[in-house]
Amino acid sequence: MNTDNEVFDENWHLMYEELAGESESACVIVGVAYLDDLLGQVLEQYLLENLSVHYELLDSENLNAPLSSFGARITVSYAMGLLSQSDVEALRKLKKIRNRFAHSLKMSFQDDEVRSHCERLRELLKEPHYVSEPPTPREIFQSVVAYYSGGLSEKLDLMKEFDVSGNFSSVIRMSAELGQARESRKSAG
Repeated sequence: MNTDNEVFDENWHLMYEELAGESESACVIVGVAYLDDLLGQVLEQYLLENLSVHYELLDSENLNAPLSSFGARITVSYAMGLLSQSDVEALRKLKKIRNRFAHSLKMSFQDDEVRSHCERLRELLKEPHYVSEPPTPREIFQSVVAYYSGGLSEKLDLMKEFDVSGNFSSVIRMSAELGQARESRKSAG
């Protein structure tokens, strides 16, 4: 089992330092990009037994890759049981905040829509400890990004530790083998 130090690796610490930096835009763009990348890694670990198809499926540089966008990765992860409904809602709120910042140079956490998304994030994730009470929208955003980046990192580490690679095809193979075993027992009995 991993310790906190292994889950919160150097990349996580660098990302968190960027979240705490002065620029609100950098905080949002870097935070959500980090989550997008982690979710892509979780999907890659879970789905791909043959890594040669990575480019065709997950590469964010390949515009034709069906799982290259954060939104697609969220949807597929939920469909496969890797995320809960509240995880999906929180990640989609983070994506909406990121989109607001990405499309406006004057965006801030004081924007009414961004504040509303942050308040919903606070409702969804009651566990974080905030610096101030009530927490600022930025503190909420930072806490939620930190929470999900730690959770996705831990999930990825556990998948690697227990060799959950190409799991989708493994499940199909195991199902076929079970079906064959049942048929053999019926034939013998």
